[in-house]
Amino acid sequence: MECVSGATTPISGDSIHVHLEKILASPRFAQSARLKRFLRFSVEEALAGRAENLKEYTLALEVFDKAASHDPGADPIVRVEARRLRARLKEYYDTEGLSDPIRIDIPKGAYVPTFQRIAPPARPRANRALGIGAGVILIAAAFAAWRHFREGSGPREFVLKRLTSDAGLTTQPAISPDGKLLAYSSDRGGDGDLEIWVQPTAGGDPLRLTHIPADDHEPAFSPDSTRIAFRSERNGGGVFIVPAQGGEVRHLAEHGRNPRFSPDGNWVSYWVGSGGGDLLPSSAGKIFLVPAAGGAPRPFQSEFPSAVNPVWSPDGKHILFEAILEPDTATDRKADWWTASVAGGKAEKTGLGELLQRQGLSMLPNAGPPVWNGDSLLFTARRGDTANLWQVRLPQRTRRVAGPAQRLTFGSALEMYPSAAAGRIVFTSLSENNNLWSQPVDRREGVAMGEMQRLTEGSAHDVFPSVSLDGNRIAYLSNKKGNFDVWLKDLRSGVETAAAAGGAPKRFPFISPSGSRIIYGEQAGGGSVGYLVSAAGGHPAKICEGCTQAFDWSPDERGILIQQQHDPSPLSVDLLKLPSRETAAFLQHPKWNLSSPRFSPDGRWVVFHAIVGPVRRQIFVAPVIEGAAATESEWIPITDGRGLDRNAVFSRDASLLYFLSERDGFRCIWAQRLDRLFRPQGAAFAVVHLHNSKRSLGTAATGAIGLTAAPGKLIFSAAEFAGNLWILQ
Repeated sequence: MECVSGATTPISGDSIHVHLEKILASPRFAQSARLKRFLRFSVEEALAGRAENLKEYTLALEVFDKAASHDPGADPIVRVEARRLRARLKEYYDTEGLSDPIRIDIPKGAYVPTFQRIAPPARPRANRALGIGAGVILIAAAFAAWRHFREGSGPREFVLKRLTSDAGLTTQPAISPDGKLLAYSSDRGGDGDLEIWVQPTAGGDPLRLTHIPADDHEPAFSPDSTRIAFRSERNGGGVFIVPAQGGEVRHLAEHGRNPRFSPDGNWVSYWVGSGGGDLLPSSAGKIFLVPAAGGAPRPFQSEFPSAVNPVWSPDGKHILFEAILEPDTATDRKADWWTASVAGGKAEKTGLGELLQRQGLSMLPNAGPPVWNGDSLLFTARRGDTANLWQVRLPQRTRRVAGPAQRLTFGSALEMYPSAAAGRIVFTSLSENNNLWSQPVDRREGVAMGEMQRLTEGSAHDVFPSVSLDGNRIAYLSNKKGNFDVWLKDLRSGVETAAAAGGAPKRFPFISPSGSRIIYGEQAGGGSVGYLVSAAGGHPAKICEGCTQAFDWSPDERGILIQQQHDPSPLSVDLLKLPSRETAAFLQHPKWNLSSPRFSPDGRWVVFHAIVGPVRRQIFVAPVIEGAAATESEWIPITDGRGLDRNAVFSRDASLLYFLSERDGFRCIWAQRLDRLFRPQGAAFAVVHLHNSKRSLGTAATGAIGLTAAPGKLIFSAAEFAGNLWILQ
């Protein structure tokens, strides 16, 4: 596609896209999500030939989330923001964009952008080499300088091309080693779940390889490009293999995640554990290697308390993986990336963890394993509000990183799941937002009544909801102002206010039963601190240090269930007493980590789950005796501990338990009836099925879902996704 402005030389759409990403990543735009969205929408609509959409009314709806009844005459938001955008673009081109070869403008009185090619300023001969070097850096940074420039070589231009244009979710690409095929997971089949698809990279019709009503995802090619291994949620989850041209699907290993073929094609590595990237010792994973032809899996580096995301070295002699060496606390896990010989032997640190920490980077737990390509490592990392592709040298000879890491892409979306082969990089450009939802339920039977109702709007991440006893006030986390702050929403009036804002990002808010106070946490200096603040606002009061998470208020609001590490014991639960702020042991087990305790409405019982294995959680109910939960002998098992059942909450009359479960291949909300002695009565039943990959409970940390029960309704956070694939060559 060619874009022309006046009599200037035609400019390719790819070049404009690259220049746009550079502008959006600049400091002048990084802190303004609204202006970034405005500029991106305007440019992309113009490049797509839809300039007719760039009218004031349409922009108000599409960019600024105004209602269909919006009156541009009464609300000048588009005109005001357009003036701000023009001023910000001028500031950019007067400073860091002074030498840019392309200029994007929004003409005064219009909203359709113009694109101009700008002649480079004349430079003295003595500075010519420096000028060429700067041009190379701009080109490389704007696209993806994933290859180092060889000494003496000229500038290398990379071409960025969009591969899919689906309205839903197309993600997790894998490019075949010969570069001819692309596999990915997509919901384009119309059934709501993800299936494995494959298509030629040179063009052609895609072929659907799987047809099961459960998510099939995380594909990976064999070295000869004839087979694809993938993760499926069918039958409890596991690794499967399918021919790349279609055919019979073969089961390979139970519970496996992120399968990868060895370079010789004889083995498949994978890890077993709960998704979400949690590296707590009992809740994360173990790595296994299984013959690609089928057979018994064998453990790899099983001495690590937690090991996930195995990646083969290009020569097949070593495996890179993320792990912790010792069962550290939840706030100081000391996770790092290690390598170990496939033949066995001691694992060695790569130094990647320390390097990322120095550069202020964090790998996203659900962004896919890194790609070890030659002597470089390609991965997704977050810094600030963006998640982009990064690269660091990892020579096979030393297996130690040689920093610093270099940023390769500059998009404002989530750029995830990289795959590289044959001189190309394929990745997903993903948009995600989390909103709060309410599901009406029958108060006696617990079954769903009608459709889910959205409680919050917009593109911010709204997570960790907690509701007052009467169901009228919700405390939750949101980054709608850039920082993760504690917000309060009154469901009767619809008014939202920030209860605790600014400073360090906030964590785990819990509103008191009366709705008058909120507890929350902050990460500070390698530890965590708990605070108490009035729901009306005001100065927060520190109530504990080293408390990793709060879970619930006692009904009389005189105690808070918190979690603290008591080395070397497993994670237990303490009761923080108010107003004295003294702590007392409440719930513990000699072997299992215990999590998510919640009081019954009368405070006489507590429900919680035990982490009994990497892919197993078991829900228990215990009586509260003299201010503490009863010992293990008096616990009542609610679920059998063979699957991922967790985060249970009581209904308001305590006749039901609602909980998260993955027993049908998706993370959904289930319920279990209780008799008068709080024993399970009958079989558990599904309340809210979320089998649609566009709206899901399945990717975020389970705590962020914040499942909570209010009179006649359940409240929780759900994620909505859209994504497509791009190729860089």
